[in-house]
This record gives sequence, C-alpha cells and structure tokens, in this order.
Amino acid sequence: MVPFGVMGPYKTAIGVLVKDNIPIKYRYWKQKGSEWAVPSSLKNLCWEKLKDLFVFPDGFDEEVVKDQAFFIMGNSFKYFRYYLNTQYVRKGIEPEWSEYPHQQEYWSDFVSGKESDEAKEKSEANTINSHKNMRPHRTGSRGYARKI
Repeated sequence: MVPFGVMGPYKTAIGVLVKDNIPIKYRYWKQKGSEWAVPSSLKNLCWEKLKDLFVFPDGFDEEVVKDQAFFIMGNSFKYFRYYLNTQYVRKGIEPEWSEYPHQQEYWSDFVSGKESDEAKEKSEANTINSHKNMRPHRTGSRGYARKI
C-alpha cells in the first residue's frame, strides 16, 4: 500500500525522468528485438535516479517495485509522445525547447516516424477500429475497479 499523498509526486517524478532521459526517437517502450524500442540501459538509468529521489521502506521487494515503476514509465513515455504528436507534429510546429532541452536533437527522427507511411496506416486502422467501438472506455486510467 502506497502512503497517502505519495503516488502523485512519485508519478510526477517518473514523468520528469522519462522526459529528461528517454529520447523521443524511440517508438516503443518495450518490443523485443526492435531497434525502435527503449533500451534496458535507459530504463535502468531512470530506475536508479528514481531510487535516489525516494526512500523506500526496508525489506521492500525491489523487483516488484521496479516492474511497477517501469509500467508507469511506459505510460508516461507513451503519453509524452502522444502529447508531442497532437500538439506539435500535427500542427506543423516545434515545441519550445527550453521546456524539453534533451529532446531537441531527436525531433526530426520523431517527426519522420510520425509521418511515415507505416505510422499513417496504423493510425488510419486504429481510427477505423475505434469508430466501431459502441461502448468506448471513459472511466479513466486510475484502475479503481481493477480486481487484485
């Protein structure tokens, strides 16, 4: 059980670590054997920095906590790329690089990936499939109804 008031700062710290340390040129958080997947070395770098920011209780199961942190990191990475795509790529503009200074050198790779034929075909297929969904999920991502 996470102490009250800790999960928000924890997720925020993870988001900052991902934006600062994971290049946007990568397209997938995990996809074995893909050149476009985030390497384990970068994920572990984020994990080590996260451990420096938070004090974990004695005797905690590091692998369980690390797996959950990687899950949150993956979601943060996916949302960051989605945000950059919708707010900048689709509008044909670049972000203010003072906000994301470590990402500027990867911008052209990111844009070319989003404008590739493969990405456009995937986007079109996903749009068609989402319009077929008669009962879209709109309850949020918190997972309160998730069975444990």
